[in-house]
Amino acid sequence: MRGTCALMGYLYSALFCFARMPEAYGQSTAAFELRQSRAIPVIRAKPDDASVIIKPRPPEGGGRGPASLGSAMKHDGILDLQLNTQDFPISFEAVADRMQPSTELTGRFTRPDWNLVIAGEKVPLEEDGSFRKRVPLEYGDNQLKLYAVGPLGKIESQTIDIGEVDENKNKGRGASNIFLTHGLSFSQIRYEDTRLAQPLLIHALTAKLSYVYLLSSRWDVSGSAYFTAVRLSSTSTDNTRFFGANGRLAYGFMDRKAPWQFSLGAGLFYSTMITPNGGYGFNDVVGPQVLPVLKRVFSKGNSIGLYGKGAMITGGWEVAGGLNYAIPLSNGRSISLSVDYSRIDLVIEAVQMRSNSISFGAGFTL
Repeated sequence: MRGTCALMGYLYSALFCFARMPEAYGQSTAAFELRQSRAIPVIRAKPDDASVIIKPRPPEGGGRGPASLGSAMKHDGILDLQLNTQDFPISFEAVADRMQPSTELTGRFTRPDWNLVIAGEKVPLEEDGSFRKRVPLEYGDNQLKLYAVGPLGKIESQTIDIGEVDENKNKGRGASNIFLTHGLSFSQIRYEDTRLAQPLLIHALTAKLSYVYLLSSRWDVSGSAYFTAVRLSSTSTDNTRFFGANGRLAYGFMDRKAPWQFSLGAGLFYSTMITPNGGYGFNDVVGPQVLPVLKRVFSKGNSIGLYGKGAMITGGWEVAGGLNYAIPLSNGRSISLSVDYSRIDLVIEAVQMRSNSISFGAGFTL
């Protein structure tokens, strides 16, 4: 009898617990869901990612709540961020048949384990924290939003007022789709002519002028000219000078913003010699030319370019090539260093003529 009562008691307890189980399970499930809805999401900025997406999940039911971005963001500036200037020069580039305005931000960000995000992209930092970032703008008022993202999801923001970009006012600026370069080179010229007893060797300063107009993101038209400006030494007393001019239309096979760029141009080449005493030299040779150019643009905007040239001209041909290294300046202009080689071979009225020149120069681009 006593065993039967004990068994009945165990069965009653089990039935009571089973009857309360759905209620207890529902309460625990609701509590878990409430904790999940109030959880603060972690905003991860992977060091290897090219961009950082800042998009936390809002809390259920709306409102800012613990899961909203505002609770994890500091709006009054970014600590350890130093910009090099408060004035942001605007430049223009032909992109998709329109002039795209942009500006360049430079400075230092020295917060360990934090990422700097500008225009939705993580900014690469040098070892000392310095950076350089070109940011596209729009016509009208422009404000840039900068974010600093910490390893645990903390975010700091800073707004930069760039100002207004006026399409009509800036459309024809020299820093947009027009580039004018002034250059000066030290040249060594060796000229051979069957009418001369010995070759003519000249050391001189050569003045150069080039003009480039960007028609679109792929096409450009350009022209250049050179002239023997100052004769430094010569094996002849004659004040012999050389003049040449190029005009060409070029097509770029890569986007102008790509690190590697290749273009192919075609046009006309003209050259002549000025010999006060006469008796030798060539005059008014002209012909078609082709000009392939390979260019490598680095992260800081400096670039190195290699070009070749071939021309079929009156009575013969010209081959040329050169190397150019350009360094951008903070005001949107640039300086360049170059080395150029040219050879012209002609046979006109049974007279053989040959000109070899090598030049080392510097240029300034407006």
